[in-house]
Order: sequence, then structure tokens, then C-alpha cells
Amino acid sequence: MNFDIERPYAFYGIIVLIPAALYTILRYKKILRSFITNPEVFSASASVTRLRRCFFLRTFFRCMAWMMLVLAYAGISWGIKTVPVQKSGSTVSFVFDISYSMTAKDGPSGISRLEAECNYARGLLKHLEGTSVSVVLAKGSGVTAIPLTEDFNSIENMLSQLHPNLISSEGTDLGSGVRAAITSFPSQSAKAGCIWLFTDGEETQASLLDALNESVRYGIPVAIVGFGSERESELLLADGKTRVKTALRSSAVEETVSKVKRIRAGGRTDSDLTPVIYVDASEYGSAGKLLKMLSPQDGSGSVSYEVHLISRKNIFINLAIVFFLFSIIAGEIDFRRAIKNFTRGTAAVLVFCTFTSCSKKFDEGRLLFEGKLEWNRKNYNQATACFLEVSEMALKNGDARASEYARFNLAVTYLMQDENESAASYFKQILDEATESTDLQVKFAALYNSGIISHRQGKFDEAAEFFKEALLVDSSSTDAKINLELSIQEKSLQVKPDEKEIIPVEKSGGDAALENAVYSIIRENEEKRWKNQQQKTKNSSLDY
Repeated sequence: MNFDIERPYAFYGIIVLIPAALYTILRYKKILRSFITNPEVFSASASVTRLRRCFFLRTFFRCMAWMMLVLAYAGISWGIKTVPVQKSGSTVSFVFDISYSMTAKDGPSGISRLEAECNYARGLLKHLEGTSVSVVLAKGSGVTAIPLTEDFNSIENMLSQLHPNLISSEGTDLGSGVRAAITSFPSQSAKAGCIWLFTDGEETQASLLDALNESVRYGIPVAIVGFGSERESELLLADGKTRVKTALRSSAVEETVSKVKRIRAGGRTDSDLTPVIYVDASEYGSAGKLLKMLSPQDGSGSVSYEVHLISRKNIFINLAIVFFLFSIIAGEIDFRRAIKNFTRGTAAVLVFCTFTSCSKKFDEGRLLFEGKLEWNRKNYNQATACFLEVSEMALKNGDARASEYARFNLAVTYLMQDENESAASYFKQILDEATESTDLQVKFAALYNSGIISHRQGKFDEAAEFFKEALLVDSSSTDAKINLELSIQEKSLQVKPDEKEIIPVEKSGGDAALENAVYSIIRENEEKRWKNQQQKTKNSSLDY
């Protein structure tokens, strides 16, 4: 079952209820004795019955409210949800099983499984140019031998030295190797991670299933590549005495992969799940299946899905509020009348919750707000996930305005992460689909930021056009006017190839210093001039 408690020590807070309840009961009895003048008459009166009932109900509800707060703080989660995360680029972690079973010589041409997985990895490295790769060794424990690097020579050297003696721990713990691979990827990385596990499936710790579930939860796909023959062969262990039978346990690995898919499916389609696959190294096209798992390298990025447990903190907080309100009702209002009021209030709350929960625009607005909060906290991956979800919901619901806001926020988020190409593509979508109903502020910001991106890329003509169009939307923007003028000037200052000539060092240095000084003065004067001109020609939309 997908159930987790983040802070189990919080349950010690329930113990506080014992002394608090005892103190409250003793105080109640003391107050009751101070008001009693005739115990027999007083105990029989209806007011005493109501007082006693209100006291115990109020105490009970406040104890329940406290328990709900404790449960909320404990961080109880159950159920799962898939969260889309935009990734650009890719990283791979090679996990090599170097246990003694891998020394069995049932590989191609009579080589050992260990040699076969090394040759297979060398072939893959030839197709991973521009991809960061880490190396993890798995035996009785998992060890990161080489952190993420693009220096494949160091990986080649490591492959030539693989041997079971590199790790002293005994047995085979494939799960620890997968976990070490997960930790080799930096947190909050904009690149998509992928794990390739090379093994014969022999396992003594039975930890692979839990490790694969953990990898899927982080949105990291895993490919298990099998080496060896499914026909058992006898192997002499390092002690020189013990003989064991070993083979490629493909059926066991495939069963583990199926369990992962059943646990994480939860009614979703396979396309929404982080892939976990098994391939036989001897199978034709197996390497192609691995390479297809990598993110596109054209800069467009890809969307991967992380599996998160659903936090139920809000449920317990709401219950705490409800129980506290019940305690007030029980202590201040007649119980029978309170029941009627509670029934009516509950009905009203249910109606309200029903309509708000079914409101598509309400959900979209809530997610946009959550994404903006995460953006302000600089949690850009979480913000991207929220905006992507809003974009998907808006497309399904046909809400053009929500889709427009979601794409704009996505573009700004990518801009903050220096993902200029992705940001520019979203700004272009907004401008291409702009209509008369498009928010002018969004349109202006899309044009302005597109100009900034073009300016960063040295496309000064294109930047100037974007700033001109931005001024047509909002002619009062001083920044857009200054940036337009600067783009035009920088374009004119660019030296054409056929005009270049060798200049003496002393002349070049003086001219460069003079040019920088003049350029700074021009920028300051241009800003003052545009501000003065704006006051004189407020009615003109083309005052640049």
C-alpha cells in the first residue's frame, strides 16, 4: 500500500492529552462544588444535566481537534499522483553488477558476463555524445565509482578494470546499486536522468523491487539489461571450494518489472508512467531501446512524470477546525438546537464544496496560484509542474485564457533557468495565437521578453522588431524604448567581415575605452530624452 508518515515522532504529542484531560476534569469538579448549595436538588436539575453534557462534549471535541493537528503535523500521505516535469537534455547512470556470478563464462564467444557487459557499455558510449554519464558498481552494496561526467576516457579505463574484488562486501544487492545511481543525479536538475542496470538477475538481498519503486517515484526511468545464458552453469567461488549454479534470471527480473507497473499504475495509462523495462543484451535492437529512453537532443525538451504520494495534511487540518467549532457549539449553544444548526451548516458546506470542487476554473486558478508561490520560492521544477498541469487542463476544458496564462508562466520560468529556446517557443505560441481578447499585458510581456531573448542571442534586428511591436501595445514603456534604441545602435556598431583590419594595440585599447565611455553616456541621455519626450507626446502610440 502507498502509505507514508513523514514525522512519526509527532505521535508523542497525543500523550499531552492525558494530563490535560485530568486537569480539565479536576477543574470541572472544583467549579461544580463551588456552585452547589443543595447537592440533591442541583444534581437533579436540568441545568446541571446540560452543564455536564456540554462540558464532556467540549472536552471530547477539543481532544479530537488536538489529535487531528498532531496527525497533520505527522505528515501522513497515502495514494499516488503523477506530476509532469519538463526536462531538457539527459544524463545516464551505468550500474554494473560485479558480483561473482558475473564471472560465469556463458557470454558471446565464451567470454564472461562481466566482459560482455563492458563491451556492451562501450558500444553505448559511442552514441552518448553530449550526455553526462556516471558509473555505479553493485555487489553486496552500491558504490558510485565515477560521478556524472562527459569524460568517457575515465569510464573506458574503469571498464577495463571491473572485477568482483573492487567491492569487499559479499552477496548481490542490486537495489543498493539503483539507489546509488539515483543519488548520483543532482536534485532540482533540469536534465532528465536515466538508469541502465547491467546484470544477470542473480540477487541475494531481494531489494530490487523497492529500489525500482523509488526510482519511478522520482521520475527516473530504468532499463535492466540481462547478460548470460538462461541455461544454468556451475561456478567456483573465490574461496576455491564452493560451487554454485548460476544463470540469467530473466523471468524473475520480468516479474519484478511487472510488479512495479502494477503498484504504480493506479488506473493511469502506460504513457503517463515512468518506464521500467527489461531487455536481453543478446536481443537484436536492444541498444536502440535503451537510446530511445533518453530525452530529445534538439532542445525542445520532454515531459517526464514523477510519482508523488498525496499528502493528506489539509484533511486533518480541516477536521481539527471542525472539531474545534463543535467544541464551541457544545459549550455555548443548546445541544438540541446545535444539532439542527450543525445539520444545516453541514449541508451548506457540502453544497459549497461540491460546486467548488467541480469548478474547472477554480482548480485552474488554484494551480496557477500554487505555481506562482513555488516560482517566488525559486522552486522552478515544482512551478513548472503546476503550470504544465494547468496547460493540460485548459486544453481539455477549452479555456483559452487559462492556457494563455499557463504558457506565459512556463516561458518566464524557463527564462529564469536560462532555457532561452524553450522560453522563446512558448512566447511564440502566445503571439501566434493572440486575438483581440488576448490580455494586453500578457501580449506586451511576451513581445518584450522575446526581444530580450533575441538581444541575448545577438539578433539585434529581430530584437528591435519585437520592441517596436511591444511599443505598439504599450507606448508608455520607457524600458522598451531604451532597449529599441540600444538594439538599433548595437546593430550599427557591428563590424562587417570585409571591413575588419589589424589595428595596433595602443590604438585599439584607447578606442575601446573611448567607445565604452561614449556608449554609457548615450544610454543615460537616451533614457532622459525618452522620459521627456513621453511627457510631450502622450497621445502618440508611435513616439519612438
